[in-house]
Amino acid sequence: FVDGDATKCSELEECIAINTKLQKVKIIYRGLPSTIISNVIRGVTKNKTITSLTLHFLLLLYLME
Repeated sequence: FVDGDATKCSELEECIAINTKLQKVKIIYRGLPSTIISNVIRGVTKNKTITSLTLHFLLLLYLME
């Protein structure tokens, strides 16, 4: 999965939205904020069975010499 691939992000959003077995979603994301997080949030918002969303962002900062 390539971050920022619009088709894949939209597919993920739709899968989350229609999955009736999901009740809790926990995501640990490493890297800079991106469109995939927006798609996940939109999918969760559309889903009527999810009662909990937890997002953990681990920002990796690299020092360049």
